[in-house]
Amino acid sequence: MKKEDLILSLDGNSDYKQMALDFAEKKEDLEFVVKFVKKEQSSLKYKASKIIRLISEEHPEVLKPHMDEILSWIHHQNSFIKWDGIFAMANLAGYVEQDNQLSYVEAYLSLLEDPQMITAGNAAGSTWKIVHVLPQFEGIITEKLLSIPEIIYVHKGEPSPECNAIVCGKVLECFEQYYDKSAHQEEILQFAKGQLHSVRKAVAKKAVLFVKRVEEIKK
Repeated sequence: MKKEDLILSLDGNSDYKQMALDFAEKKEDLEFVVKFVKKEQSSLKYKASKIIRLISEEHPEVLKPHMDEILSWIHHQNSFIKWDGIFAMANLAGYVEQDNQLSYVEAYLSLLEDPQMITAGNAAGSTWKIVHVLPQFEGIITEKLLSIPEIIYVHKGEPSPECNAIVCGKVLECFEQYYDKSAHQEEILQFAKGQLHSVRKAVAKKAVLFVKRVEEIKK
């Protein structure tokens, strides 16, 4: 498809899932959309990054040639593109070359220390996907997730316990996805118990349900 037609297709179509399916099947068009994200000045770049994120969820294998470009999004100054990069990074973990896996995991975990709560929360909530495909790194991943209560997140320039609680809630959701296979179940359980009196009622409720499920398994 010609460049002009590709841009028109992005601009005139609101069916993201269908566009993701279409671009996943067209190698040259897919490459254009990936590069379009950082080159484009208009808001269409957000549409393009979302399409790539959707492709990473359903057809991650077609994005393997473009991983370096997509992973660079986690350093993008625009938060929306950064967040799509984070989600895609988790989805693409199974396609990282063996020699690069540790540095890949470490780069992803560094996002948990981003002072912006949404960035850290998005990373925390998707970390389980990396554990599933790279289980050999479960130890360092779990250790980092367990440290979240000590990390300071900022709201309007000030440290925010509320923001920290929200990220802790995302960590609980993550632990739900791999607790049964974790080699650090006791530490995870203690983390959950530490959230039973969270300043966020929704997080405290998640903790109650998590602890209850674990204790029932132990019976």
